[in-house]
Amino acid sequence: ILDYNIPLKSLNLKEIDKKNKMLNEIYNLSLKIGRSLSLEDELDIIIDVTNKFLKTEFAVINLIDEKSKELKFKISRGNLPIEILCSDKKKIEDSLLGKVIKTGQSLVIDDLTKPEFQEYSFLTDKKIFSLLLVPLTIPDKTMGVFICGYSQPMEFKEDELQFLTSISSRAALSINNARLHEEIRRLAITDGLTGLYNYRYFQETLTRQIQRCKRLNQILSLLIIDIDHFKDFNDTFGHQEGDALLQRLA
Repeated sequence: ILDYNIPLKSLNLKEIDKKNKMLNEIYNLSLKIGRSLSLEDELDIIIDVTNKFLKTEFAVINLIDEKSKELKFKISRGNLPIEILCSDKKKIEDSLLGKVIKTGQSLVIDDLTKPEFQEYSFLTDKKIFSLLLVPLTIPDKTMGVFICGYSQPMEFKEDELQFLTSISSRAALSINNARLHEEIRRLAITDGLTGLYNYRYFQETLTRQIQRCKRLNQILSLLIIDIDHFKDFNDTFGHQEGDALLQRLA
């Protein structure tokens, strides 16, 4: 039985409208991400949708480098000085973001001038007074951190953190898929021994660059390097030594 005698004042229409918008943005993001297999394109979509809903003054995505295990700045939006948060190759253990990476938990800083946030108060010198930091995670793996910040203290609402967490969850899956695709492409266009681009990629790139230079009326230079007496080296020392030489030269 439905009770239609609910006082209108009990319905917070603004809150309902905001939640509807949040769900709509999450739905739209779900439709958009995954269409492109380019990591850069995926990050652009993710950060733009977040900026639109949370009205952030700046937003940053840092990802963990698979080899060095360091945080690397990937993309940002906004006007605030953010270099202190996204210093290229900044070691995880030395950064503010390290806490988020290690715990896998979101960090909400509503006012950096509060005593409990004293260790991060140096950020106020950069006109940063509040932050939302959410880990980008897939099962058993943290891939990076999504940061949103403001130049004044903020009273973050639960649905705002919920929105960023939902976005970050979908973003992590999309970023992981894009990374896998890029790795497959890298293997397809590079030589397994030296790690250099292979002949196929050279031909494709050369064709594109010739067309580009013709279109822009520019000069194209091509440098070709040959290894003298490489066959003699192989015959004398064997192919394993020849492979080692190619790796050193590469």
